[in-house]
Amino acid sequence: MSVARLRTRDIEDFYADLYAAGQSGSSIRKVHWAMRQSLAWAKRRGYVSMLATEGIELPPLGEKVLEPPDSAHVRAVIEAGLREDRSFGTMIAFVAWTGCRRGEVCALKWCDLNLEVGSVIIRRSIVATPGGVIEKGTKTGEARRLALGPATIALLNEQKTRCETKAAVCGTAIGATSFVFSRDVNGAEPWNPCSLSRHFRNALKASGAPHMRLHDVRHHSATTLLKNGVSVGEVMDRHGWKTLEMVGRYRHLLDATDHAAAATLEQA
Repeated sequence: MSVARLRTRDIEDFYADLYAAGQSGSSIRKVHWAMRQSLAWAKRRGYVSMLATEGIELPPLGEKVLEPPDSAHVRAVIEAGLREDRSFGTMIAFVAWTGCRRGEVCALKWCDLNLEVGSVIIRRSIVATPGGVIEKGTKTGEARRLALGPATIALLNEQKTRCETKAAVCGTAIGATSFVFSRDVNGAEPWNPCSLSRHFRNALKASGAPHMRLHDVRHHSATTLLKNGVSVGEVMDRHGWKTLEMVGRYRHLLDATDHAAAATLEQA
């Protein structure tokens, strides 16, 4: 659509579509800020005679209540991903079992892992840009150390063997700074996070599980921990949350846990 033809109703319809697709009121306000600034620039230069963003009715600011996927469905997607491609399937499992963001798993290097002890340090993230991918710090700017479960360790050991074998066949080797998941046999370049999301959609379709996003698997991780009595502080540390704001999105789960705690006290 030509910018000169853009009207308030067009933008409101666009925001309504974003909200219906699962975007929060807060996220849509960020889109609105960019839209408003862009159209203000266009008006100053005479490309438009009016600001279509004036008088916009924005969606509610409150976050939608999270409804994470069932554990059985997440397990089905992991298994389908592993059947299709062991490396990509391992990435999906890593997100589910550590709660990491997709950019963080793409940024993993072998020096971040201690498979003997069973731990990983999340230090960086990979971000997709129009010109390719770039490496940056974590969302909070801080590194965090996570414990790994036995199934995760087994998959990562298998991934390391697979990478070492491929590299040796090609007359090269992986090193401590090689990416764990890479398009290159020597681990020089990381995977694009968008590629992981595309693979996740393929695995989801193959699994027969209901619709979910890759990021919903991260929500499942937090939900599972909270439901099993893990402290809010531990969940925050594991998922890289710096404030209690995100915990509020799981309030309905915490309320249920609190009822269980009250019943326990009455029976003591």
